[in-house]
Amino acid sequence: MRLDDMFSDDHNESPSATYLALLAGGASAEAYERPVLRARADGEAPARLAAVERAKG
Repeated sequence: MRLDDMFSDDHNESPSATYLALLAGGASAEAYERPVLRARADGEAPARLAAVERAKG
């Protein structure tokens, strides 16, 4: 999985898988903030936002 793919409109991937891919890809610290910021900007449901926050860590 490419890092760019993690920020597409596909919200089916689990938050944990997203963060594992970031870790495996040696992503920058800034990249770890993107899934949370994206979820907030997209108006995700509170449960989904909480899941993203938990996965981040």
